[in-house]
Amino acid sequence: MSLQIRRLYEWLIDRLGLNRLPFRSVPYSYVTLEFWLGAIVAASFIWLGISGLLLLLYYDYVNPAETNRRLLESKPFFKPLLTSHLIAANIMILGAVAHMLRNFLVGAYKRPREILWIIGVLAGFMALQTAFFGYSAIGDKIAVEAINIGIGFVSSSFGEYTGKILASIAFDVSESTRYLRIIALHIIFAFTLGLLFILHFLLFEAHGIHPSPKETKWRNEPTTVDEKRSDMAPWFPVNLTYILVITFGVWGMIFILSAILQSIGWIHQLLYPLPIFEGTDVAEKARPMPPWFLVYAFKLFQLSFLYTPASLQEIIPALEGFRALPVFIASFIVPPLILTVIPFIARGRTTHPLDNMLATFILGLFLTYMVQLTVWGAITLSFHSVLTALTVFITPILVLIPGLRLLRVAWLDMNIK
Repeated sequence: MSLQIRRLYEWLIDRLGLNRLPFRSVPYSYVTLEFWLGAIVAASFIWLGISGLLLLLYYDYVNPAETNRRLLESKPFFKPLLTSHLIAANIMILGAVAHMLRNFLVGAYKRPREILWIIGVLAGFMALQTAFFGYSAIGDKIAVEAINIGIGFVSSSFGEYTGKILASIAFDVSESTRYLRIIALHIIFAFTLGLLFILHFLLFEAHGIHPSPKETKWRNEPTTVDEKRSDMAPWFPVNLTYILVITFGVWGMIFILSAILQSIGWIHQLLYPLPIFEGTDVAEKARPMPPWFLVYAFKLFQLSFLYTPASLQEIIPALEGFRALPVFIASFIVPPLILTVIPFIARGRTTHPLDNMLATFILGLFLTYMVQLTVWGAITLSFHSVLTALTVFITPILVLIPGLRLLRVAWLDMNIK
């Protein structure tokens, strides 16, 4: 009986072509979570697609807040569906950050993977835009405030005329069709994000997996794993099985976190997994604030001393109405540019982060600022003096420069010994 089952199994594998799939294999030792952080992002995105399509069947762009409130009260399945969609978005964003940081630390951004890194950066920032419009589409108090904040960002950055045009493109002028525009942009951005994910995966397949620093001793060469190695695991069934394990594990974690956060209740609005509707107890606790992944920008826009000086506007009248443009650039243009140039400023002879000090310093400072601004914005909405802000911005520099130098000296001493 077992022999017949085995023959049937082998026949199915052969006829389905599963033993001839064009996907790259990896060594058995690479079948660990460290090398598969990207699968967490992909699994989250797949669940977002599934749950998003189901939510779209019930979406009412005329009055989404009231519709969502009614569905949450009348449909038992709607609450886990909606909350899992929100939690999956958060896991995808956090997973993308972890994936990026791990690839930087092992040098997987260097030649020949520069374009792979850049596509990943573009996908990451596209995910933020997709998530923003997804949060806004709910129509609750946070969504309304996020839309108003977004309109304020654009209007104060691009002047009255251009700002109105851009705001109308993103949020529509008519309130009756505003959420139709928002959900349409959410779907368009999600589709674009899916295309970037596919391109990212194809480039990964083209270059293969980056070899472990333990094997290369941090050397720039070789840039990929030799597929003639004796310890290579076949894509089917090993890689596929591990992908499925990660996928279902992530989906399970999404529902577990959703249940835990719902049972805990209110801690902070950034951790609250349910919509915050007007007239409820939690609505009185909520403050004007965008989703957590954009709180850093919200905080920067509160630092008015970063705006275009009034004296400069008097000299150059064309700048009038563009007061917040420097902050807009610092919030939404500079971050992706910083990450994009990382592969081109890392000139170390090895892939070790301490041998690529400039890139390590810039990325470390960037991540520190993002965390600082997010926490700062989450705990206070007040405006701050120049001295307070300078303390926040200068302290990480004063810590990172000597800290990285000390670590580099220690690393060089270890290599010499």
